Amino acid sequence: MPGEDRDAEDIADIGGICIIDYGLKLEKLRRRMRDFSEDQLSGYARFSENLRSTHDRNRRREIVIDFLRELAASANDFADKAMRTLVKLQDFCLSKIELDGERRLMELSSQLIEEVDHVSHMLQQSRLESQMSEEENRRKFEEEKAALEVSIREELEKCRICKQNTRNAVVLPCMHAQFCKECLEQNGRGNIRNCSVCGSHIRSILHYIT
Repeated sequence: MPGEDRDAEDIADIGGICIIDYGLKLEKLRRRMRDFSEDQLSGYARFSENLRSTHDRNRRREIVIDFLRELAASANDFADKAMRTLVKLQDFCLSKIELDGERRLMELSSQLIEEVDHVSHMLQQSRLESQMSEEENRRKFEEEKAALEVSIREELEKCRICKQNTRNAVVLPCMHAQFCKECLEQNGRGNIRNCSVCGSHIRSILHYIT
């Protein structure tokens, strides 16, 4: 690929990057570069023509010196303008990068704040649910405890033999009182005269009112 074509592609690539990344249009700078190149070519053409048409040796030397001076002055002027433009371009790009960085940092900070708020809300909700669950478990425990106490109390108050009637009799002489009068009398009619707790002989039954 010829050098000029490669340069044109490089310039186009740089221009594309500046437009996409920074919103810059470098047409003015590229136009200055083209004008400078055309001026150089035009000056060189005049220089060549003057040399061909001049046969005086001293005059030819003056033409060469004048051309070199003009070329150097033109190059210096273009370099100064290009440098000022590039410095401005550099400052703009750096400010653009800094602005984009700050904007991205703000976006990231906003996202982090939202995430922290979400996690905080979830933790608060979890604590509330845990507290409600703990209170519900405590309530169920108290209910089950109360029901168990009632069941035990009823079990302790029921006759050991029939498991239904309330205890209301004491056998003597062992003084065990886990029976109801009805069961003891029924056992007595069936010739069962021993205490079912300790096995001792029942001499008498003492009835009491619960």
